[in-house]
Amino acid sequence: MKIDQIFQARERIAPYALTTPLIPLERLEDSLGFVPWVKLENLQNMGAFKIRGAMNAVLSLSSDDRQKGLITASSGNHGRAVALAAHQLGVPAMIVLPNTVLKLKRDEIEKLGAKTMLVEPQERLDIAKQIAKDEGFTMIHPFDDEDVIAGQGTIGLEILDQLPEVQNVFVPMGGGGLIAGIASAIKLLNPAVKVVGMEPAAVPKFTKNINNEIPVAVPDKPSIADALLSNKPGRRPLELVQKYVDDIISVEEDFLKDGYRLLIEQGRIVAEPSSAITFGALLQGALDHYHLANSVFVISGGNISLPDIARILK
Repeated sequence: MKIDQIFQARERIAPYALTTPLIPLERLEDSLGFVPWVKLENLQNMGAFKIRGAMNAVLSLSSDDRQKGLITASSGNHGRAVALAAHQLGVPAMIVLPNTVLKLKRDEIEKLGAKTMLVEPQERLDIAKQIAKDEGFTMIHPFDDEDVIAGQGTIGLEILDQLPEVQNVFVPMGGGGLIAGIASAIKLLNPAVKVVGMEPAAVPKFTKNINNEIPVAVPDKPSIADALLSNKPGRRPLELVQKYVDDIISVEEDFLKDGYRLLIEQGRIVAEPSSAITFGALLQGALDHYHLANSVFVISGGNISLPDIARILK
């Protein structure tokens, strides 16, 4: 990954993705003992950071490849981003979703005109790839794609612009596209900044694969962090994580839920549970050895209904 790829992605996606706010969440100072900075990707018009990578990947395709139609596998947000890109560019899209997907996420994808298919969660990528092969669709991988990674890396450029004195950046980890992009951007421009990833202890795919050249699937358990449940890292994200990420933290489910409650009830940030995993790591005590002034917590998405928030927090 070269920094020019990320700068080019920023220019390419500028008409489609917002430069999201980075704000000090002062209302959490009494609870945490410091003021966390939050990067509010939940305020993207489609509700999550995924528009950055998906749009960069789709705009990087040839016109012929776009016209074949787009297909992807997703827990919801990447699928919605691909559906939105297809809608804006006037091409068909098929989104392969887990049968556990939140209704709100599926409904929003279908409103954009994309077709959806529900499958077992850990089968969705293989099924999408097979459909692409059989029916001629162009596959937009949710995380194991350099154009997707470069698009997500534009968040890193914005953080450095918005908070030049940043010391740490804490990032949720699913398949790895988000942290691979952010870490690449930050470390190529300011190597002194620490980049730390958080994943559910229920699916510790990076923790288990960090010394592997070829990623392997790990056993998975249920988690409220529905956007982080891929059970195998992408190969390219794993390489970039190994090169640029300073630490990986597995967050236990009880602390993840406590972090979510903190973000919703005290932080008053409407976000998905996956976005709160960084605060879960904080409550778990995993960040006690970090100097936390000027630390950025990436809020990755906010596509969740009020009934689902209430159900998760009850």
